[in-house]
Amino acid sequence: MPSKKLNFIFTCDNAELRNGKLYVGGIFDSINAEKYPVIHKVMVLVSNFDVDQGEQYSEYFRIVRDKKVVITNQEKPVELIAPSPRHQFIHRIFDLKIEELGRYDVEIYINNELAAKTYFEAKIIERGQRYV
Repeated sequence: MPSKKLNFIFTCDNAELRNGKLYVGGIFDSINAEKYPVIHKVMVLVSNFDVDQGEQYSEYFRIVRDKKVVITNQEKPVELIAPSPRHQFIHRIFDLKIEELGRYDVEIYINNELAAKTYFEAKIIERGQRYV
């Protein structure tokens, strides 16, 4: 079985690879809205793993709230043969519907095994209140 080691995982507003570099904007761990449900226009999920070069991998993510899957790409996982020992996955999620306040777990699976986990919080913010 191919090996894997997590280097980092985070949610952000934008991420792209250019000239071998990862450019990231707006890393966050909470979504603030005046009321729920709310549509979060764009969320980018970024993860970076050390893997066995030349081995075949299947990767997918899930966003889970109270053990219920909110969104996943499990039906169409990313299939790849690792071209180098370090690999990044960048998932752009558009129009994510956040139904309620609370914690949302973000899970990354490689070869159908949970390989990384983080979370974000959905919070209420008063009109005119500054984000913290």
